[in-house]
Amino acid sequence: MDGRFNSLRWTMVWFTQTIFYGACWLSWESNGTQRQAILFDIAHEKLYLFDLVLWPQDALLLALVLIFLQPPCFLSPRWLVGCFAALLVRKRFTR
Repeated sequence: MDGRFNSLRWTMVWFTQTIFYGACWLSWESNGTQRQAILFDIAHEKLYLFDLVLWPQDALLLALVLIFLQPPCFLSPRWLVGCFAALLVRKRFTR
């Protein structure tokens, strides 16, 4: 199938898969030691994201942040679509 949204979908698939499979090959130096840039260390119960170290108790903080960010994610596309539609209408009728 051809189309703008199908091409956009496949572009995003390739982009996210490249990040998913390529991130494990990134190396990072922290405190004089070399390790993976994104490392899920099960033995020591840590998640390393570049210089950020997340512990298991940080999962609650992450959940709260995601809960508080949920309303803007659902409201902003409608707001943006409304502004874009108003801009199109204004341009069409001001010619």
